[in-house]
Amino acid sequence: MKLLFASMLSLTLGLLLVGCSSSGDGSNDLVDPSFFITEAGNSGNGGGDSTLLNGRHAVDLGSLELTQSTPIDYDLRTPQVLYGASDSATGVLCVSTLTILSNNAGPNANYTALIDNNLALDDSIFTISIKDIPGPTNIVGIEYSYGFEINDVSYTTLMHAHYLPAQDVTFNNPALTSLECGSPTNGYGLNESQIRAILDSVVYLRGN
Repeated sequence: MKLLFASMLSLTLGLLLVGCSSSGDGSNDLVDPSFFITEAGNSGNGGGDSTLLNGRHAVDLGSLELTQSTPIDYDLRTPQVLYGASDSATGVLCVSTLTILSNNAGPNANYTALIDNNLALDDSIFTISIKDIPGPTNIVGIEYSYGFEINDVSYTTLMHAHYLPAQDVTFNNPALTSLECGSPTNGYGLNESQIRAILDSVVYLRGN
């Protein structure tokens, strides 16, 4: 959402870009500069059933460098930023989130709330397109593209979001997972293939 991109922009502009690997149990660490596996937390993960999703995913970030990464806290019921990454040459930014939900409203209500809450942030935000996409369960996800402005600069982003039912995850609560990538609108046409390659590389992980 726009607030996350504003935060990422501040971090990117305020710091020299350096790769940062995540700490963890070894199997969840940075595998190589282009293949990152989001970390899991240590509490409330509901066991090790290898058929169930654990909220993490693997992703090929290509030329993007990690600017932050955070373990999942399975006790939180507010949106968690799992990682952020950026490419200083192209201006592409990516942010991944996981929200473990306290409601059982289902996928459509949560997708609608995600979009409505984003649009309500300010008048510069507008929807470009929304369409259904396949996901890691039998529930369809959404591809949501939107534009906005920060400091008089226009940005275009593309998000893949998926609702994960309680019966399909190790932590026994429904969740909403998302990865969105974007860039300044004046370069988005050149960056779109890079952005789609990142989004399409996601593999959702199962078990502990």
